[in-house]
Amino acid sequence: MGHVPRATQIIALLALLNKQTNQGRLLQVATGEGKSTICAMLATILALKKESVDIITTSPILAERDATARIPFFKYLPE
Repeated sequence: MGHVPRATQIIALLALLNKQTNQGRLLQVATGEGKSTICAMLATILALKKESVDIITTSPILAERDATARIPFFKYLPE
């Protein structure tokens, strides 16, 4: 697959997964810092836990680009 998440992306993922309360989470991630990677990792973990996952974006062009780029990653996952 050729992509290894950066430490900041893993920390962001851990912050999102750290649910000590039923409150939501909000992260500020700068342009180019890997929001799509963070979302893909989070969606994968939640889906493997049989949780429902919806990803919403304001840019269909970037959504298509990122989904296509991650096809090799998603092919490794069970259906």
